[in-house]
Amino acid sequence: MGAHIVEIDTSAWSPAQADLEARKRPDTAERQRRAHQAAAHDAWFRHEVELAVQQANGPNAEWDTQSDVKRQSAIKRAAWLGKTRIEKKAAN
Repeated sequence: MGAHIVEIDTSAWSPAQADLEARKRPDTAERQRRAHQAAAHDAWFRHEVELAVQQANGPNAEWDTQSDVKRQSAIKRAAWLGKTRIEKKAAN
């Protein structure tokens, strides 16, 4: 703007007017609450990931082979499918 000196007359202004003239945003409290919740969840999640990485890198970490995981998954899937078939027969 090029203004080097600015004079403002605040003699007729009072702090109470600020509350009357301020724009109201009823959604601000809810937005702030959600932002704080998100920040807290992010901190918790990052902490949990860090603990998991430390545990995985630890000397006592036990790892399952891919074939073991596939076998365990097949057993659980078969049990689940068997259970759903029994439930379907009972429903009919």
